[in-house]
Amino acid sequence: AIPLIVFNPSSRRRGHVFGISVEIPEAFESFAILNSRGQQVPYQLVDRLDDRTDLYLFASDVPSMGYTTYYILPEKAAGITAQTISASEQDRTMENDFLRVAINSNGSLKITCKVTGQEYDTLGYFEDGGDCGDTYDYSYPREDQIISSLDQEAEITLVESGPYLARFRVELTLSLPAFLTPDRTARSEETVYYPLVTFVELAADSR
Repeated sequence: AIPLIVFNPSSRRRGHVFGISVEIPEAFESFAILNSRGQQVPYQLVDRLDDRTDLYLFASDVPSMGYTTYYILPEKAAGITAQTISASEQDRTMENDFLRVAINSNGSLKITCKVTGQEYDTLGYFEDGGDCGDTYDYSYPREDQIISSLDQEAEITLVESGPYLARFRVELTLSLPAFLTPDRTARSEETVYYPLVTFVELAADSR
């Protein structure tokens, strides 16, 4: 068996879906991951190239300031009942038992708490303002120009679709003033294109 040791540095017990890259022999045509009690642990296979395997592991209960050991064995993984996630590239949504995340056309987020029904819209957008301060201090120009991504059209791509973790890539381009005016009181009329790439992900157990 190939051991995997997951260490939790926080002061509370944690469960999380996290990505790892591990060397698994090609002879392991299929494999299962077991915890120290011999129970199979859910995982999501991302890619295999020769011995290198990228996957997401569903570590459900790692003690605070402690560790849990998992074991990779060359056997077929049995069907496992676990929380899962669904994602739709057409609707630009991902959803688990607790949250629904919709990505708006401008790249901002609309998050719905399925437990309470509370909605939070237009989250996670970008805003850019001027700075005429020195190395240590921020100071906005007297004639500032605030630019945001709210009126932009984002390119949105689903890159991971579950069953335990979903991820979208969101690409934007902002046209921003290139520099300050010589008297440092305003932003220049000359602009430069500034690309922004973000990844929005949701795990099956995330609240």
